[in-house]
Amino acid sequence: MNRNQIFRLSGVSLILLSGFALSPSSAGAQKTPPRTAPISTQEKIDPANLPSVEASKLLTNSKAFMNALQPEATLDDKVKALEDKSVLKALDMAKSWLKQPATPPAIIEESLGASSEYTDFRQVSRGLSLESYVLLSEGRVKDALFVVEQNLKIAAPLYRRSLIGGLVGLACEAIAVRPLGRNLASISLKEVDYLSKIAKDWLSDDATLTMLENEQKSQLLSLRSTVKNSLLEKPVSAPPPDEKIIFLKEENERQEALRQQLKSMTEPQREALLQKVEAQTNLEFVRIKELTKQSYSRWIGEISKEDVLPPGASLLETERVRSAEINRVTLIMLVKRKAMGKLLATHAAVIKFRWENGKLPVTLEELKLGDIAVDPYTDALLLYKVTGREYTLASAGAMEYDAQQHLDPTKRKSINLMFSNTSTEKSAPSPKP
Repeated sequence: MNRNQIFRLSGVSLILLSGFALSPSSAGAQKTPPRTAPISTQEKIDPANLPSVEASKLLTNSKAFMNALQPEATLDDKVKALEDKSVLKALDMAKSWLKQPATPPAIIEESLGASSEYTDFRQVSRGLSLESYVLLSEGRVKDALFVVEQNLKIAAPLYRRSLIGGLVGLACEAIAVRPLGRNLASISLKEVDYLSKIAKDWLSDDATLTMLENEQKSQLLSLRSTVKNSLLEKPVSAPPPDEKIIFLKEENERQEALRQQLKSMTEPQREALLQKVEAQTNLEFVRIKELTKQSYSRWIGEISKEDVLPPGASLLETERVRSAEINRVTLIMLVKRKAMGKLLATHAAVIKFRWENGKLPVTLEELKLGDIAVDPYTDALLLYKVTGREYTLASAGAMEYDAQQHLDPTKRKSINLMFSNTSTEKSAPSPKP
């Protein structure tokens, strides 16, 4: 399978996320197909999240706001967006919504909805990120940090859903803290403790096992639905054919082959097959659960190998590969999230040291941060370098693949607080003291 289309076995709702899930700068990332391609025409939205849906609509319908999101937008464009009454109303709605206690979401078959709800979460996150950026430009750092703190709350309940929710949560968190990466120099000693608290709270909210467990349940619900739909003459889960989206066409063909296999079975045979697949999925969950206790350098070699599905693969084999691929992405996503949190916490410590000592620490050891300064990708300290009155701070990032698709530990994509991947040979941008 193509590494950039690893979600295609999981239905269109996962395919829809393949363009942004891992990071905006993932090599070979596909553009997100239009929302007109979901597997189902119905969408299930949690009533508790309706304020975010309405806020998202207000933001999307604001010409000033959409203009402020463009790469060429100036600070003046961003300020004008925040003067738009509909934008102000949307942000007020979002903040009121975030004050409400988050309720554990029901486990659903993700392919039957929620794609637009996730889009709304990201749009609201962009709106709050825009506000924090403008507040920082005006020197209102404490207010900006409060908005960042609220923005990070958007992701928390998403990580307690399944993989799709977690991927959207990761995107929202990157959006939330991006303004800080561009304006760290404006953080004063008075506010640096607040920044440190935000970073540590972010790191402490680890919903890894909950997300994996919910993903497992979601997969099994989807499996039951697949078998049920296979008995229909026109399966309701079949995505519409689209010659422009090749992997959707391939998925159609695969689903049709599976449908014919299942239709040829008796009811007891189908149930026996379901039980085998469920047992297989449960074993995979146990394996991945154990891997979450290990470091990236220990498990990346074990999960990096991909399986290729032969034509006419059985449901058992298809679900095995699907489960392995989804769990692979989960682990990769979670280690990146941990790196992002550690970078923010370490930046806060560096800034505080600079204010209190009138100079930058020569090494990260001087900060005595313990595990916070340890790069989850290497189990060594984060990459830190002082050049005059400036410094750079980055995570080594994930290993890259060579021409033979083997992991090369000497080639990595570093991650900095701007969350753009760069070569480890280049310095990550950081503030001047």
